[in-house]
Amino acid sequence: MPTFKSPCLFVLPLLLAAVFSWARDMQQPWVQVSSRHFTIICQGNEKQARRIGDQLERMRLVFKTTFPNLQVDPSAPVVVIVVKDQKAFRALEPDDYLVKGGLELTGSFLRAPEKNYVLLRLDAGGNHPYATVYHEYTQLLTSKAEFIPLWLNEGLAEFYENTEVSGTEAVLGQADEGQILWLRQNPLLPLLTLFTVDHNSPYYHQENKGSMFYAESWALTHYLQIKGAKENKNYIRDYLLLVANQVDPVTAAGQALVTSSIFSRHSRLISRNPASTPSS
Repeated sequence: MPTFKSPCLFVLPLLLAAVFSWARDMQQPWVQVSSRHFTIICQGNEKQARRIGDQLERMRLVFKTTFPNLQVDPSAPVVVIVVKDQKAFRALEPDDYLVKGGLELTGSFLRAPEKNYVLLRLDAGGNHPYATVYHEYTQLLTSKAEFIPLWLNEGLAEFYENTEVSGTEAVLGQADEGQILWLRQNPLLPLLTLFTVDHNSPYYHQENKGSMFYAESWALTHYLQIKGAKENKNYIRDYLLLVANQVDPVTAAGQALVTSSIFSRHSRLISRNPASTPSS
């Protein structure tokens, strides 16, 4: 089963007070370090905190290089809170995900009036050790564009979380084995369903339904990125221009994206050939 990441959530600035109050009660040590663009507050050691800060700086550079017109530095400071395990994370995560059968989160983006918070787990695991860090940073960058449909917001975060950064090179959008497994084992959601999922939908909160929502959101985003790169087109940009001008997501998809039959063929293709990924 895939490892799941977060929704965008609105919280009060009391979050840090709650974190440190909880930490005192649990007698857990915390360290705080700062990189050039991020503050890391970590329930671990300084080396772990600095490593996370370094990965965030690397991903920031990837976005700045790939999208030179993108504002990669939010107006509000970014504070990254890193807890050691699932138990610590669940003490802070939203109630919607604490119910039986709810998705297991490994990270959340939380927006307050004066700061942006990213909540992460040290024990996230998975094939890519920094997937959650990259996922949440992507959501931080897309958070201002509130018109972005949920499927694409999560699809972009899933796409970029598999980035491999080595020195001055980055490989983007590598295949996600967990998502591929779900695509192999489960029928696709109708595109009408995918395009209309919102924050209140069971497809966003329940484990089995949410698994397919994340997998299909990733698959369609992956498809659009590859198809656009091959054809020198930007399908996602064209789609978002329509949505930003208040065209509903379903109508906009029909005008700017793909038919369900084409998407179904692509989803079957990537489930058989996970190596078909773009690089830059």
